[in-house]
Amino acid sequence: TNAPFAHGQNTAQLTAELDAAPTDAPSGGADAEQLVQAIQAAAVASSADGARSISRLLLSGVPPRVAAAGLDALGVLARPEGAAVVLRFLEHRRPSLRRHAIAAALAIHSPELIAGIAARLSDRDETVRSDAATALAEVGGLREVPLGFAAFERDLDVSTSSQTPALVP
Repeated sequence: TNAPFAHGQNTAQLTAELDAAPTDAPSGGADAEQLVQAIQAAAVASSADGARSISRLLLSGVPPRVAAAGLDALGVLARPEGAAVVLRFLEHRRPSLRRHAIAAALAIHSPELIAGIAARLSDRDETVRSDAATALAEVGGLREVPLGFAAFERDLDVSTSSQTPALVP
């Protein structure tokens, strides 16, 4: 599966580039931009090698912007080779990266990732909890969640969720 990319790279070249890439660039640096471009190209490749390379890169420690791009790419690839990394990012300290991980987990859709999404229902960040509930609703995973969603007790009035207000002309 060494199909050429639009920009002239094949999977083997891209994998080597990602594996050799420096990861200590500041979030706005040129190296970070190159990493994002390489990650995006790996997502287009739709290969297991691309998913493994992106996973290794994310585990090596990259700026948040690069991590977000990597998680998005793993979601596009939806390959099981990215599941372990996505699961780790579901616990990341940054809410924005947890949200990207939820989207990727939804796309990969393994049982452990669905359980990881369910665990985010008790996240300290309201937007992460909301994304987790939405993701679970998409996969039908809400049946596994205790009635009332303990995560939303702080934010939503669960008692009105099944009632529709009457329309007044």
